Amino acid sequence: MSSPEIWAHRGAPLGNGQLPPENSLTAFRRALELGADALEFDLQLTADNHLVIHHDSQLEHPRLGLVTLPDLTLEEVKEVRLDDREEKIPTFQEVLQEFPNNVLLVPELKSPDIALERGLDPVERLLQELEEAGQDRRVIVQCFHSATLERLHDLKPEQELLALYRHEQEVDLDSIPGQATYLGVPMLKVFFFGDSLMKAAKSQGRQIVPWREMTLSENPEVFERLGQFGVEALMVDDAEAALTFYGRCRESDSSSRPHSQEEPAISRRSRKPD
Repeated sequence: MSSPEIWAHRGAPLGNGQLPPENSLTAFRRALELGADALEFDLQLTADNHLVIHHDSQLEHPRLGLVTLPDLTLEEVKEVRLDDREEKIPTFQEVLQEFPNNVLLVPELKSPDIALERGLDPVERLLQELEEAGQDRRVIVQCFHSATLERLHDLKPEQELLALYRHEQEVDLDSIPGQATYLGVPMLKVFFFGDSLMKAAKSQGRQIVPWREMTLSENPEVFERLGQFGVEALMVDDAEAALTFYGRCRESDSSSRPHSQEEPAISRRSRKPD
């Protein structure tokens, strides 16, 4: 059985003990300490054209109340604290500066339609920030929106892309948006139909990356089955459980173990699956 790369979905904010909030620098540091191979996170564009890392488009602002994140400036976003901590919502630039070039980054562009309605272009801004960072590093950009992937491919054909699919979507290998090499498919769908899907994708030089959603627990049965399919990368919420199962977890705490379906792990991620 193969041992896939482990991509920490939103910093993998699920596991044992005291856990950091999702999409935080603390969560990203913890995932890498455990041995995760990549950091996955969500990007939103602020009203003044800065990319920040946060999943939901709405949030509770300490001064303004319930607001839509794309309506806030970067300065206003930095007033928010994550889960009553002192930790702030990070920017994409902070992540690029914080983590070394050998760390694979997998950002997802969220709400590109909202940004476009405001006269901002999240694709151009993302590519600009990557160019300004001036780093020779690997970044795989992902999105659910086909038009966004197509625009990324048009502006930078060499950029690695991952096309995300929801439960109700069929994966049409003859029409992949942006000619994406990576296909993010719900873990439940891969669990039941992975063999044929994996073979078809590999015949085209593409790679299926299962992403974990709420309907499927991350447990040894899931990890074993996906490993048998030859999955090369897993996007997980519980990096500790996955890395422990595949024998690669760097944490020595004896309480660390994969969780069973009867014993759900503690989670610090939001309720939305995508």
